[in-house]
Amino acid sequence: MKRLFVKEKALIGIILFVALLITGCHNKDEEAFREAARKGEMAIVRQYLNSGIDVNARDNVGQAALFWAALDNRMEMAKLLIQHGAEVNIEEITGQTPIMWAATVGQAEMIRYLLDQGADVNFRDHKKWTALMWASLNGHNDAVRILLERGADSNAVSEGGWSALTLAARKGRIPTMKLLASKGADINAAMVWASQKGHTSIVEFLKRL
Repeated sequence: MKRLFVKEKALIGIILFVALLITGCHNKDEEAFREAARKGEMAIVRQYLNSGIDVNARDNVGQAALFWAALDNRMEMAKLLIQHGAEVNIEEITGQTPIMWAATVGQAEMIRYLLDQGADVNFRDHKKWTALMWASLNGHNDAVRILLERGADSNAVSEGGWSALTLAARKGRIPTMKLLASKGADINAAMVWASQKGHTSIVEFLKRL
């Protein structure tokens, strides 16, 4: 009986070892797949997709291939990934989605495409930021305009109380502030919040509207 137990234990060890080898190879393929997507290597990405790789495979910080396509405005890559099942509202470790990455760097065309594919315009990350907040902070007016046209909440506030308008004011982005105000952003509420928090420079920028 003891000898049988030892054999069974050895067999389990072998099975676990093989499983680890397979998992390791699988993870390396996923890493290579994401890297190819990041570099815009369509042929390699297509080859991986045709072999059945998980299009939504994420790395240790939750980033999938679609994030890189969104960031770099690789439209054909994004289309290929989504055609193969990429989730447009997939989250990385901070709760951000591909449309937020696109908004941060002002990829207006990509934002429009992701919205057409079902991206949530008012999705919030773990700190309650939205794509509109990221676009406004960085003064990407084309992105801001598209997001507003597609229903972005101009008065949503983050975990720390920041709105798209106060974030734009934080950076002194007057054109962005005017755009937000013209689409319903509450100037008075922003001024009250900024005054309460002691953000005097933001108050001064808001007074220019």
